[in-house]
Amino acid sequence: MAATPSTATPSGVLLFGGYDGNYYLGDTWLFNTATSTWTQPTITTSTPTKRNFHAMATTPSGVLLFGGYNNVSNYLGDTWLFDTTTGSWTSKTASPANATNTPSARSRHAMAATPSGDVLLFGGYVSGTNTTYFNDTWLFDTTTGSWTSKTASPANATNTPSARYLHAMAATPSGVLLFGGYGSSGYLSDTWFFNTVTNTWGQVITSSAPTARSRHAMAATPSGVLLFGGFNNTLTPSNLNDTWTLTLAYNGSTWTGTWTDVTASSIDITNTPSARGYHAMAATPSGALLFGGYYGVSGDHYLDDTWLYGPTESTPTISVTSPTAGATWTVGQTASITWTSTGLNTNTLTILLARNGVHFTETITHGLAYNVHQHTWTVTGPGTINAKIRVQQDATEGTSPAFFTIADAYPYTGTTITTSDPVLVISGGSGPGTLWVTPLTPTNTSDPDLGRFIQETGQRSALFFDIRQQGLSGTLTIVLHYTPQLGEETFVLYRWNGTGWVNMPGIPPSPNLVDHTFTITINATDLDGTPFGLGGNPAAMPGLSPWALALLSFALLGAGGWWFMRRRRLA
Repeated sequence: MAATPSTATPSGVLLFGGYDGNYYLGDTWLFNTATSTWTQPTITTSTPTKRNFHAMATTPSGVLLFGGYNNVSNYLGDTWLFDTTTGSWTSKTASPANATNTPSARSRHAMAATPSGDVLLFGGYVSGTNTTYFNDTWLFDTTTGSWTSKTASPANATNTPSARYLHAMAATPSGVLLFGGYGSSGYLSDTWFFNTVTNTWGQVITSSAPTARSRHAMAATPSGVLLFGGFNNTLTPSNLNDTWTLTLAYNGSTWTGTWTDVTASSIDITNTPSARGYHAMAATPSGALLFGGYYGVSGDHYLDDTWLYGPTESTPTISVTSPTAGATWTVGQTASITWTSTGLNTNTLTILLARNGVHFTETITHGLAYNVHQHTWTVTGPGTINAKIRVQQDATEGTSPAFFTIADAYPYTGTTITTSDPVLVISGGSGPGTLWVTPLTPTNTSDPDLGRFIQETGQRSALFFDIRQQGLSGTLTIVLHYTPQLGEETFVLYRWNGTGWVNMPGIPPSPNLVDHTFTITINATDLDGTPFGLGGNPAAMPGLSPWALALLSFALLGAGGWWFMRRRRLA
């Protein structure tokens, strides 16, 4: 088995072939680490022949396989790559560079990914007239698709692991780690490190180590290399189920390591895979995956169980931290969407927008890396006071905590801002900020039903709008010139406080005004973040027909769409 590349969606582990006690296998399986399920992909291309005792490793473009054994071709020396994007196997054996320069056919060898994305191979075994234990080192270059021998390096001539098979190797951030196996002297317990910068082996100095063994498996995890199980027929029992982790350190010339037996200390000893050998392990985003294996000295016991090692699984979470509740983003502004997350897999993220707070139909971006927590967005229109952001991965999602405003931008330059009839004039204030006006429509959640406005305020007609500022201070003067059809009303300024309409503090009702003009002065900071409306006295509006009201409404809306005029008679 080997982990699929970090770019694969969904992330997971690839398994190929093996032996079940009766037959050599040639099936391909994918384990989805997000859903903890196995699936067998449909493969229409050619595939490697059935085999066991082969080795696999992760590359940036897929999973590499080399060698193995079956009862037809016996020892194999072919190279294959599984592309997780297309779901297909491709033979790399016929590459011109591999025609004469490739590892010899073998089984029971080990491979692991290097930090640069190449693959390291060491050791292995062939039996027969000339039984051979190998101690050669090969590097597969994933860019050129070719093998290169690293055995002839002068530094490796005298300082390299002894010939062996059924050992295990695992990737680390600095190189490749090797432990144990079986050689001419029996079961081994030495730890070696291959430095991919110098292309040299060095033995790791350890104060303790797992007992000598073969048939074990190792995998890289976020907290270090993990080792499980194996076999040593000089021990009782000979099949092992201990779990070890290794952390490495480098002092500039020597690698040192600390093996820690976590079997009975930090894991649940009652919930551990049974003793076994010949199993396979591969890295996952949070730990390692184990599948199958073999148990027994006399009598065969083949296993098909799946285990995950890592932190206790918890429900993944996403929490949006920006935009905050009540924030205002202006169309054209560069805004920062931020979030926190826990327990996500390596699948990508999508950011969605709802302008009505319910239907997330607009995709802001998709394909973000799972460990990214910020995205810059150039805000688009149309404006709304009911915007929400959602960040999601598969079934996990996080939504901004409350509504925020997307406002059409109107720059404040110190001069008046006007609309057409009815005319709104805003002047005064100081500072380099911006000022904008947004219409409030009946579909907006924070703009309640007009009937509720009538009941709460006693006003029969109203103009609802949202005037806000950013970075302004001082006193603003707001002048509304309304048409004669509205009559000489007493206007009252109301503010929506989140649960109901209340009088604007400090601003008394304006009595019947001359020339149909309503004027108020207000502190700029009072306009930040809350809709407000002008309500007219119903007694001052006799005889206004619905047709006249409809024509007036169309006239107001057609004059630029800034104002929303509504009038409703009580039942």
